[in-house]
Amino acid sequence: MDGCDISLRYVRLGYLKLETINELLQSLYTQGILGPGYLVFLLRVRRSLSRNFSMWVARSGRPKSRSSYSAEQCRRAACESDVFIRYSLVGIQKRSLVRQVKKGFLLSRILMFVREWQMYRAFQTAMTIHKPELVFILGDIFDEGLWCSSAEFDRYVARFNSLFYIPQNTQLYVVAGNHDMGFHYKIIPYLNQRFVNAMNAPSVKRVSVRGNHFVLMNSMALEGDGCFLCKPTEMALNRIAKQLKCTKGIGSSCKSKDILKQYSKPILLQHYPMYRESDEICHEVDEAPANIKSEKFRERWECLSKEASEQLLDIMEPRLIVNGHTHHGCRRIHRENILEFTVPSFSWRNKNNPSFLLGVFTPNNYSVSKCYMPVETTVIGIYIIGSIVVFLYLVLKARRGFNYRRLVKLHP
Repeated sequence: MDGCDISLRYVRLGYLKLETINELLQSLYTQGILGPGYLVFLLRVRRSLSRNFSMWVARSGRPKSRSSYSAEQCRRAACESDVFIRYSLVGIQKRSLVRQVKKGFLLSRILMFVREWQMYRAFQTAMTIHKPELVFILGDIFDEGLWCSSAEFDRYVARFNSLFYIPQNTQLYVVAGNHDMGFHYKIIPYLNQRFVNAMNAPSVKRVSVRGNHFVLMNSMALEGDGCFLCKPTEMALNRIAKQLKCTKGIGSSCKSKDILKQYSKPILLQHYPMYRESDEICHEVDEAPANIKSEKFRERWECLSKEASEQLLDIMEPRLIVNGHTHHGCRRIHRENILEFTVPSFSWRNKNNPSFLLGVFTPNNYSVSKCYMPVETTVIGIYIIGSIVVFLYLVLKARRGFNYRRLVKLHP
């Protein structure tokens, strides 16, 4: 029995856990039995079969797969993207490239065009006005990064580069979101490496500019289970933490390569928020709607686990944390002096009143402010009212012209 037969046999066994199928596909791909195209095909098969696992999922206590949702899928699992930070720090949260809709869905195609136009104009306007030195986008760039084929993924990347074009004197960095490669239990090496190669976005990356240290992290790699993604991430974070401590003069096993040019507490940039029970503690203009604000967060799904959050605070000792994922704004303080910003969606598709962060950093201080963009309902209302006014003006003008010609004709 060859690799393909084995994989299909396992996919057909409905009692198998989803992790078992993931481990099998990962093993087959690593051994070279499966090519990238066939791997994506099998992932799509698994996605369609996941509907049949919903009863098993409920019994086992695991949250339902994305295909089992209806309204919650639209609310939480739509698409996203995240922060652009400038030195002047600009922060954007949550926009994502929507998958191309089928022909015939005229309204959907119009909405997709309008909302991508909104993101393009908002981003390019911010670039022109604020001229940021650094831009950070905090994940969920693609809506279907987990399921799309290689050709579709390449088209997504091209669209992203055209919408989020940056001038030569600006640097753009990206972290991964769950829509880019899947939640932790769905990620396989192929999907992770595809995103890393396309966006130059490893699981952990330190960006140091003028004594300010930005640490970018893949939130899905913070499970602490020793998987192919989590173990290297943990090692990289410990290495950065050691560099910071050595630069500060703490530690006896420091080498010259561990000492940075200047010490300052890091700024953490990631996709998931730090652990919190819900959005009830959030009191922002762009906070979550009242009907979902009290809904409890699931650790590792809507936020980091409590354990991972505490470990990050202990190891990295950050001065600021910026994240996204929830589509809504939030601001809270950890341990009396560590500020966390959850930036709302940058897209009208997910948020009626999107916004982004703008900040200025020095090694010893920083200033951050939130910049609000046009409200979708207000813009649409202006267009509707303006169209009505123009239409009435043209009708009245036409009637006046008609009455005038008629008067001239009656009185030659």
